[in-house]
Amino acid sequence: MPLGPRHIDLHGELERVTHYEERLEQDLRSIREGVSRIGASVQDNLWDAVLSLTRFDRKRANHTILKDRAVNRATEALDHECHVFVVRHLPSAGHLRFVSAVLRANVALERMGDYSVTICREMLRLEKALPEDVAAEFDTLGAQVASAVRSATEAFVDGDVEGAAAGLGMARQVETLFRKVVHRLRALGESQALSTGDLFSLLICARVLKRASDQAENLCEQTQFAVTGATKDEKHYRLLFVDRDASIAKMAEVFAEEAFPTEGVFENASTHPTEHYAPELVAFLQSRGVEIDDAPISVEQRMEQAKRHYHVIVGLGVDPVDYMDHVPFRTVVLRWDLEDAMKRSEAAEASERYRTLHRAIADEVSGLMQELGLESER
Repeated sequence: MPLGPRHIDLHGELERVTHYEERLEQDLRSIREGVSRIGASVQDNLWDAVLSLTRFDRKRANHTILKDRAVNRATEALDHECHVFVVRHLPSAGHLRFVSAVLRANVALERMGDYSVTICREMLRLEKALPEDVAAEFDTLGAQVASAVRSATEAFVDGDVEGAAAGLGMARQVETLFRKVVHRLRALGESQALSTGDLFSLLICARVLKRASDQAENLCEQTQFAVTGATKDEKHYRLLFVDRDASIAKMAEVFAEEAFPTEGVFENASTHPTEHYAPELVAFLQSRGVEIDDAPISVEQRMEQAKRHYHVIVGLGVDPVDYMDHVPFRTVVLRWDLEDAMKRSEAAEASERYRTLHRAIADEVSGLMQELGLESER
């Protein structure tokens, strides 16, 4: 007798639910395994690329270039598998977030594969083998990058947020090693121990290894997104204002914090540190309800203490580059000429001098923030 509208085949319904859940888990497992395989291949290819460079091994370089074709095919297959998963299961919430993260991670892995090819192609252009000390530094840099990629991939596959945090730390340590390699290459270039062609090739190799660590960071961030739903923090700019004694720089910092309180982190530094800010500055800021609770600090100290690079360093009447060992790759350095503002300040009455300077600084800071695409909250 056929079942009527009030009759439900509970056993059949349970079988269908069980079958669906099994298929869902099977497809998720297949996607994770795909990420794991690609991650392992990318890590191996990056390391082989480094070995081909440091061992001057042309045969290894050519084989590594060929192996990247398999990585490309695997990333294309994984991309297709993710889209089929969406069509088949119409996922929501956590599963949809996971697939979205996989698609982004897949792009990062493909790019890392491309970086290994770039290293190999540049190695094949070299005129001669690397000096032993340079080869050793590239080995160290490559090993750190490969470890970061491995940790990032494993954390993503396992959904391990703590592992992702550890991977982020490993990837960010690459910056120091990268700077060391670049500094050494520059010294060799200046002494003409390397040909111009070899110097450029090695600089490119160092740079793409740094980019590989950046992609490992992306993998770790996608792990956090897939597991917790946490996205990248909204972009906050880190700005450093610099002048001779930090007085004008402090004024710029205070204005930026007042006008753009949620848009960035603002700090100041001096090229010739003193123990205290100028008394006139302290009095002016107090008249505006601002109490100073810090002391001037040198550019060198500020750079050493910074946990992340500054997006912009602004020199107020000075050129910050003259007081820095190096300019971080991602940092923009500006110099504002305040000669006219200083002349107007000196011509004003004593009580108006800092007010005149403040107006000039406010205009400059507002212009910079507008250039960054930000609007004042005042």
